[in-house]
Amino acid sequence: MSLLSKVGANITGEAVKLPNRFRGGFMPMGAVTRKQRANTTSEIMSSIRAHVDSYERGAKNAQETLIAKAKEVGVDVEKEAKKLGVSIFDVAKTKGQKHYYTPEGDPVNLIAISEDLKMRKTICDSNSQEIRTFLKQAGDIDPKHLGLAHDILDLGNIQELLNTNINLQTLLKNGKTVMGDLLSKFPAISRKSPGAIELTETVINNSDTTNAKYFIQQLFGNDLDILGMVSEQMKATKDIVPDIAKQTLSGGYTMDYSKEFNFFKFIADFLRVDAKPENINLLSKILKTVDKFSHKSSPSIDGVEIALGNTKTIKDNMELMPQLLQNAEQSGQNIDLSGFLTKNINLD
Repeated sequence: MSLLSKVGANITGEAVKLPNRFRGGFMPMGAVTRKQRANTTSEIMSSIRAHVDSYERGAKNAQETLIAKAKEVGVDVEKEAKKLGVSIFDVAKTKGQKHYYTPEGDPVNLIAISEDLKMRKTICDSNSQEIRTFLKQAGDIDPKHLGLAHDILDLGNIQELLNTNINLQTLLKNGKTVMGDLLSKFPAISRKSPGAIELTETVINNSDTTNAKYFIQQLFGNDLDILGMVSEQMKATKDIVPDIAKQTLSGGYTMDYSKEFNFFKFIADFLRVDAKPENINLLSKILKTVDKFSHKSSPSIDGVEIALGNTKTIKDNMELMPQLLQNAEQSGQNIDLSGFLTKNINLD
């Protein structure tokens, strides 16, 4: 059975939406530990189909809501739309009357309501079409990767009540939502750079939703050919994501994307063709040693230096690292740790 027929066999029957795994209870910020998605391919595909139905209902609801709201102030927007030759969402704007009044005399800004509901319908229409297109390409996707596709849908329906909220429902200039743009790239990335899918899954399972949204947009925005050339580096980097998350995402809320930027940059430093996977594998021990000995001091680590350095030199200098960090802690010195590990520079 081909990949296409295997996935296709799982998209029939009644569509049932899975719970959004990023909702429910208190959602911690920074580094987190989230369970790997354990749904079957059949459950995931059924739920993705159910999202189409949900968005189509959302578009219909926006239309029905406007008709009802307009009727409350004595306006038949369907009749007026036919008379004016416009959409029901453009009736109030075309007529140029901002305020209407309920029988009780309460003012209603029908233009603002129409614009809000028009945008809601536009986004729902885009979402349903984007997911339909994705489902047609499902046969090109490794079934193991479909969980991440569903995570993108879930993240698209999560809004953090923060200044740093990243809205994946934002419409882009190409007419797609951010969520739809990510889904459109998904089949090619699954086929040509499976390591990018697996790395992103690991990031999502080890960091908060803001970082997850930030990371996936940054990674999926890279050239696909380049992503395909760093599969070994991605595999090595995936194993140290929890350690990187703890180092870069911990601490209080900063009201900006500085932590997310530092997290992505730390990982991006290793995603280059000349980076040595064996060096990346050493980073977990390096970060754990820093975490153990450095509490007041903040040693700097340049990922590129580590990734490109002489492996033997780094290993040899790692033996001296605990004493070095203890001395720095006592003196309050913020040392260049990557410089020491790769060059054994004089830090006295």
